[in-house]
Amino acid sequence: MPAPFICVRCVRDRVTDAEGSALSDVNVFVDALNRGDRQVAIDAARRLLAAGQPLGKNWQPVARFAATVGEWTIAHAAMARYVANDPSSGERRLAQAELLARSGRLKQAVGLIEPFAAKAQGDASYHHFLGTAWSQLGDMERAQAHLRAAVRILPASGASWLALVALSRMRAATPDFDHLMRAGDAVRQQPPASRAAYLYAVGKSWDDLGEVDKAFAAFSEGAELIRGTRSYDARGDRANAASIIRSFDAGLLEAFSARATSSVPRPLFVIGMPRSGTTLVEQILTSHRAVSDGAEVNLIAQAVQPIGGATGEDVRHYVRRSGSPMAAWEPIVKTYNHLLTERFGPNGLVVDKTLNNSRFAGLIRMALPSAPIIWLRRDPLDTAWSCFRTFFAAGLGWSFSLSDLGEHLAAEDRLFEHWRRLVGEKMLVVPYAELVTAPEQVIPRILAHCGLADDERVYNFHRTERAVATSSVAQVRKPLYTSAIGSAAPYRTHLHPFLRAYEAATEKWDCGD
Repeated sequence: MPAPFICVRCVRDRVTDAEGSALSDVNVFVDALNRGDRQVAIDAARRLLAAGQPLGKNWQPVARFAATVGEWTIAHAAMARYVANDPSSGERRLAQAELLARSGRLKQAVGLIEPFAAKAQGDASYHHFLGTAWSQLGDMERAQAHLRAAVRILPASGASWLALVALSRMRAATPDFDHLMRAGDAVRQQPPASRAAYLYAVGKSWDDLGEVDKAFAAFSEGAELIRGTRSYDARGDRANAASIIRSFDAGLLEAFSARATSSVPRPLFVIGMPRSGTTLVEQILTSHRAVSDGAEVNLIAQAVQPIGGATGEDVRHYVRRSGSPMAAWEPIVKTYNHLLTERFGPNGLVVDKTLNNSRFAGLIRMALPSAPIIWLRRDPLDTAWSCFRTFFAAGLGWSFSLSDLGEHLAAEDRLFEHWRRLVGEKMLVVPYAELVTAPEQVIPRILAHCGLADDERVYNFHRTERAVATSSVAQVRKPLYTSAIGSAAPYRTHLHPFLRAYEAATEKWDCGD
């Protein structure tokens, strides 16, 4: 948990003798972050807010920290102080809108930025924000209008091109296609991330047009740029998965889990590789009248920090220190539920589809033994290709190399097999191909597994009005389709590095190496 940059000297210069406690609390806040003490940092941030300390621009890093750990009340309050310090600043309003969007308050964010965009028609950043926000809200017409304005003002914006191209199928000899191809010279002067985003937009366009070799070349060039900025340790990934598998067994779950209850817990966990159908299942579930919302929220990782790790040994030590399973898991569940309320409000069930929950499935099962788990499975080659062609905004360093994809997918396969054996009927396996070809059979199984009654709205999930913040933003606005089955087939020759790495990694797992 790295400390955000806070200018302690700047704070010292702003406070009076009567407000000197501000400097002390800032020091406590920064020291706590450097030590990785989440709770002490949160408490210090609350004190700073309650005292109304004059931190000026230093409220922004406080807001960023609070957002990172899921404390949205603190985050929004700190950001409001940051904006109040210079209320006419469009840059600060945009930072506030981005924070609102991250917390699911997209309509509020749009309302905040639209007046600034109207006054500054030539500012591409406003149009880019509004374009991505409207796309997440499902208004593709408004989204395209703003994103076209953004690339007209700033043709070198790779991020805006990527967002625009994602919204519809590209066609040759159209203004969008011609403009995209002409923008290449301007983009070459941009930083690697922007150039990569542009190349992914080009790759998607060539794929839409059936130009397999050109599409793969563009995706590969973009991935090469990102590999230089995001690391992936294949050996460490494998070791992490192996330590979890080795240390979690039926005896551990039996002896150290919390007691199951008859009531349905708030979270519905949807686990699986990116691009395997998890956002689709989230959209189906959130269309149900009993489910309020869902997202990739990363809250389990925050809640289990007192354990000190995610292995079985970490759990044993933590429960023994706590005195009993009940004493151990109660504060973790309390923290998790608090963070759910911070993000989604107090009412309704919530879909948690955080990407790394495959590494926390044992902790989820032990802390919330009654919580349903749904695990999506998709053809490995289709999954790998879909990941490789997707420009993930952050993390997921393994997705930008075909050989790294093979290593990571093999590790995820082993985790899936391990948890399926241990968790049993509490985990429903949903093959993506079955879901899209036989929804009338699969969707009722999903609802029953989650303890939900039938609801006609889940079969018309594409009509549900809600924000979708993943790369599947356009797909889940459509009825179910089967064209993604076998989507990797035209690229199979290009994907041989993945197949070789995946087969080799799988063989290592089989041999216990």
